[in-house]
Amino acid sequence: MRRNILVFSLMFGLVSLFPAFSQEPSIWPWPYMEAEEYVFHFLPLGGWNTPGSFSPRSVAMGETYFTSRNSTAGFLNPAYLSYLSDPQFSLSYRYTENRYKTSYWNPFEPRPQDDFFEARTFGRKTDYLDTAGLALPFEKWVLAANYFLFQEFNFPEIRGLFFGLPHSVIQSGIMKGLNVAFSCRLTESFSLGASASYVFGDIDRVQQLPEVYILQANKDAGRTHPFLDPYPEASQKYVYDAKGFFFNLGFTWEPSRKLILGFSLRPPFSLDIRTEIDFMDWSGQRAHRSEENYFKHPLVSVASVLFHPLEPLLLTADLSYWGWGKFSTDVDLGWLGSYDFQGVLKLNLGAEYKINLPFEQIGSLALRAGYIYDPQPYRYSPSIARDYFTFGFSLPVGRFDFDFAAKLGLSAREQHRFHSDVLQVGAGYRF
Repeated sequence: MRRNILVFSLMFGLVSLFPAFSQEPSIWPWPYMEAEEYVFHFLPLGGWNTPGSFSPRSVAMGETYFTSRNSTAGFLNPAYLSYLSDPQFSLSYRYTENRYKTSYWNPFEPRPQDDFFEARTFGRKTDYLDTAGLALPFEKWVLAANYFLFQEFNFPEIRGLFFGLPHSVIQSGIMKGLNVAFSCRLTESFSLGASASYVFGDIDRVQQLPEVYILQANKDAGRTHPFLDPYPEASQKYVYDAKGFFFNLGFTWEPSRKLILGFSLRPPFSLDIRTEIDFMDWSGQRAHRSEENYFKHPLVSVASVLFHPLEPLLLTADLSYWGWGKFSTDVDLGWLGSYDFQGVLKLNLGAEYKINLPFEQIGSLALRAGYIYDPQPYRYSPSIARDYFTFGFSLPVGRFDFDFAAKLGLSAREQHRFHSDVLQVGAGYRF
């Protein structure tokens, strides 16, 4: 048995280090070849591969699925609800600091050697109720209901020069969700679960930029190039009202008391989007357009493992596939952006160590840590990933559980990319 533990721990360590050594350099040597991230209106803070909110315990352990020991398991792997033995209510609160670095220059042209064009950093802080949920076990069945923060889109106000002229972008918005889930323990070692979620929210975005005129240089050749008026500035306001349903299916298998295996599936789903666009030119003339759009989220499949090699030690890992290659939308980014996405594999790792305490009401202290390797689906070259280190702790006090978690970005804060750090606190009460 000790040999198996040693082999598993060695494999866990190698898998943990592999992304760090295999990732290509994330500093772009030719930034003028790539569009900036803020052109994507539907880019969630923290990256594209965001399934939704996690409990603080799960965040502290690398946002792994088999660490959500409360109702939030319902929209991750609902079969894992079967491991809850007591009715419980839980909630959590999230604080996010988001930063963006860019230069006062056009990303499609070589950078001038001038101090005025040095990179500038912009930031924004937000806080929200992250989750609130109830889980109710009934013999072999467990029912759960949740409110959760699905995705956040609060970009900082980014100011720079666009072809040498003033340009700014600011965006606010969140997607919230309601979820109902159930699990059923079919045998002592096998459980199934399913859930349904309704997500809704809106995004408000304001862009100030120079007016762009398209001139046809050669009618026979059919070539065009943009011409920017050096004085007038146009204002563009976008309001997206989005809503949609998605489902999660999952199962767990416990071949031994020290090992749990699982698989979950979120089929593709589409957000129905009502788009309102207002334009105003330099003279004050306005134009308005309304559209009905869609934004298709990809298939997400997740394989999970939880290993209990020693009484105080717990290790867990998720390997997920995000099928962005089949993604589609009719939301137009204009000539600045492209939805040329590809499927990616994401890796989440977590560990927990419990320390027994000599107190009647506080019996233990759980220390947690994790790692997230999150390659992004858009086809930039070289490829980039959002790497995170996570940590936290938990204190049970009688029937209450108090949790703290932090998620810190490890990737270099290079230009044209969002960098997000998260702090989360939570509490639960077992009836």
